[in-house]
Amino acid sequence: MSLGEARTVKKSVYITYRKNGDKKTPQIIFNDPSSGERMAVLSVPALYKRVYAGDYRKLNNLPSNDYWTEKRIMDLVIKALDKGLIKKNGRVKDSLSFIEYATKIWTFEDSPRVARLNREKSGSLHKSHADDVLGALKKHAFPCLPDDLLLDEFSFVQAEKIKDYMLEKGVSNSTINKVMSGIRVVLDEAFRTGLVSANESERIRNVRTASESYGVLTKAETQVLLAYLDETYPVGTYERYRYLTVAVALQSCAREGEIVVLRPSSLRKYDSFYTIDITSSWNSKEGEKSPKNGKARESVLSLDLGEELLEYAKSNPYQKDDGYIFFSELDPSKPLDKDLVREGFYETLEKALGMNYEERVDRNITFHSLRHTAIVSLNQVTSKREIKLATGHSSDAVFNVYAGHQTEEDLKKLADAMNDLKYTPKHIREKGWNNQNEESDDNE
Repeated sequence: MSLGEARTVKKSVYITYRKNGDKKTPQIIFNDPSSGERMAVLSVPALYKRVYAGDYRKLNNLPSNDYWTEKRIMDLVIKALDKGLIKKNGRVKDSLSFIEYATKIWTFEDSPRVARLNREKSGSLHKSHADDVLGALKKHAFPCLPDDLLLDEFSFVQAEKIKDYMLEKGVSNSTINKVMSGIRVVLDEAFRTGLVSANESERIRNVRTASESYGVLTKAETQVLLAYLDETYPVGTYERYRYLTVAVALQSCAREGEIVVLRPSSLRKYDSFYTIDITSSWNSKEGEKSPKNGKARESVLSLDLGEELLEYAKSNPYQKDDGYIFFSELDPSKPLDKDLVREGFYETLEKALGMNYEERVDRNITFHSLRHTAIVSLNQVTSKREIKLATGHSSDAVFNVYAGHQTEEDLKKLADAMNDLKYTPKHIREKGWNNQNEESDDNE
């Protein structure tokens, strides 16, 4: 650019300062030299990041506000104009559209964020979760946005419009919050990598929900439920899994995906209880994967339930290969379909408790509610430490401290606390054996 052109640039460029608390950030107003029409308003740090978008050494050493004299700002402006980064309507030539960037961030196979998180900790983010969020964004968020909306033009105002649109459509609060969370991740990643100069995600809020947790069953309801399942699906039948999966969920706080992948090797016997190692979960898209948040843990089961699980596993043709305890009748090499577990549970709610669809939805009762029912029960009789051991609900730091020092005494306390929701099956009662106090020779 010649000296004459530089003078023209100066006449069409104005430097102002934006206050942010006690700090002042220089920003640049670009006008069209021929018409005087406003072209763009960019902060100096934002323009710097555009100019040096591919130079990570410079991006990692962003100059402070004190560095930016008028001469240095104008040098930066000239470089931006030479690269064609400033155009009418304030758009940056090579900027990604918001939809394009959000799609990339939530596409499991292509996302740099997914790759980074899973490099840092294997199993941090699963394909099923990424697909779920991307699907929600495509269905509820992208239709509300202009196709050419640029990443650096997206603000919390757009997020509020998306939220209002979903509320008007009657979209569930959980889905709305999933979309808001997905948008925040996109903006956080854009800010982290220097693609935007301000982090709008901090202003985006979830909707308030009437209940932040799943509904729970009462102790009386769990006893009726287990009694019905025990009587209806007796020992020795394949469909005994309906009783066993519910009993395992109530005693161990395990999720349905964690239950269906249990193997005989997952169980370990102690004097008065069994433990189960919860090291994986099942998803129909990905198969066997790490548990939620990548946290393996150890929980407990009563003696009679542990013994019956091992006996049930013997009917799996793949038992010699440590096959799944809850196996598919169609293909025993695979675990039981989670949909069968869930649908069987809903059927039982109606038949045993008279809980129809409307009541179940109103109370927010799902199979996952068994986990919450167990947690509520445990909270009345034991400490948060024992509960965290069973559920995996803790920060990484706390979890690592406790998991690293989990003793048999800890597990015994948890097993004793679990007895509040324990149900003794009919075939055990007929033997006159109370496994809380003594062991039968039949169970050796």
